[in-house]
Amino acid sequence: MSLDIEHNPPEGMALSDQWPAIEETVEWFADAMFEKFVKVQHKGYWQYVSWEYLHERLWTEYEELRRSLSVSPDNVDREAIIEECVDVANCALMLADWWRKQS
Repeated sequence: MSLDIEHNPPEGMALSDQWPAIEETVEWFADAMFEKFVKVQHKGYWQYVSWEYLHERLWTEYEELRRSLSVSPDNVDREAIIEECVDVANCALMLADWWRKQS
């Protein structure tokens, strides 16, 4: 599958014109990530698990996202897709943070 698509803004639109929409999207997604952390805080803190465990969790969440995207567009569950995206992002954040804190 080729992902060669145009990533430039429409003719005459500067990237800076898109910053308010980009900022709103990042804030929305960060809020969703934080809400999920609060919801699952009983699972504990990721600093006390191995990077291998976090890596495996990331792949597990990715597979769940992939499965949620493999349905017909007529049967898509947008909320489930968003939730799986949040799970993937949270696992990626935990893995990145784990490595950031290693000395």
